[in-house]
Amino acid sequence: METDKKDKLIIALIIGIVIVLSHNFVSSQKSDDLVFENISSSLDDKKQTKLINNNDNKEKNEKATIKKIHISGEINKPGVYEINDDYRLEDLVNDAGGLTENADLNKINLALKLEDQMRIIIPNVNDKDNNENNMTSQLISPINQNDNKKVDINTADKSELMTLPNIGEKRADAIVEYRQKNKFNKIEDIKNVSGIGDKYFDAMKDMIVVN
Repeated sequence: METDKKDKLIIALIIGIVIVLSHNFVSSQKSDDLVFENISSSLDDKKQTKLINNNDNKEKNEKATIKKIHISGEINKPGVYEINDDYRLEDLVNDAGGLTENADLNKINLALKLEDQMRIIIPNVNDKDNNENNMTSQLISPINQNDNKKVDINTADKSELMTLPNIGEKRADAIVEYRQKNKFNKIEDIKNVSGIGDKYFDAMKDMIVVN
């Protein structure tokens, strides 16, 4: 009888130890799972943050590389167009709806590689004042936004006038000759000069003043 009590006591003790060990094991497992979840969550957050930063940087880089060109004159859809790095004038002309029937193909270079901020005026075949030898420099002019100095068309010398878009030697002489008899009272008066119409005025209006 005494032996049975001892055996039962030993069995109960063993069962108690097993229960305690099982409880500790389960608690430890839950703790490990929680730590793993926290680590996984932290890694996911870092990956998500890195992905967002990469997307932001990609978007900033794309915005930084955007190039824009203004095309007008004998073109079907004049305006400002975004271009790729490898764009040629021919590509821009296609984007702008093609040339009009009055465009002078002999005075433009469709293979010309384009640069940011260019202003392009497609010449009219009937415009006899164009200097064919200087056509590229006259009709394609980058706009320098960092230079706030404007040209006073009443006082500028010939060389200064020739820094304006589409103003070659012949047109510069015409401006000087005109103002010797008629002072420019407003910038629009420059359209009274022979060879300077609305399209050429639009190209230079932001670069000229009268004093």
